Amino acid sequence: MSGSSKDGKDEIKTSSINRHSLSTLGVSSSSTSGTPGSDERSIADTNDLLKNMHAGLSASDQALDVTSDGSHSSQSSRLAAPRILNSIESDANAIASNLDEILRDLRGSLHGMSDLTVESSDCYAETIGSTCDAADAAVKNTYALLAKVEELGEIMGNLRSVAQQIKEIKQIVDSFEIQFVSGLV
Repeated sequence: MSGSSKDGKDEIKTSSINRHSLSTLGVSSSSTSGTPGSDERSIADTNDLLKNMHAGLSASDQALDVTSDGSHSSQSSRLAAPRILNSIESDANAIASNLDEILRDLRGSLHGMSDLTVESSDCYAETIGSTCDAADAAVKNTYALLAKVEELGEIMGNLRSVAQQIKEIKQIVDSFEIQFVSGLV
């Protein structure tokens, strides 16, 4: 294997991992939304991290290639690093897909909670409005009732004199009846 083809494979793996990492975080590589320069910084940070990982693995590959007596190690030890990388990449993809699912569920739950909060706020506002309207109507009806009671009180004050006159008339009728009955006897 030549050095340039190995670097090409590393770059392909790096770019696919970068795209997957960025898509996991909800950032597209061509996105310009968000804080200016934040996407570029996160891409650069991811690239630096992956380059450091590959450099460390390449150094460990070279260290594995030479044994203590100076001879080259077996083919299986050189193949262990790509298998480890593939395992790490598949685990990272599984973690990323699980994280995507969790974030999707969280987003849905938060959206549902927000909808319920808005609906309860609307219901609360309607309840407060109708309660205020009912209280205003009750106050108006109370004032109307008090006005009617005052009118009735004034009318009843006049009825006392009428009641007194009725009593006097009854006494007069009773006295006429007594005189009429006594005159007949």
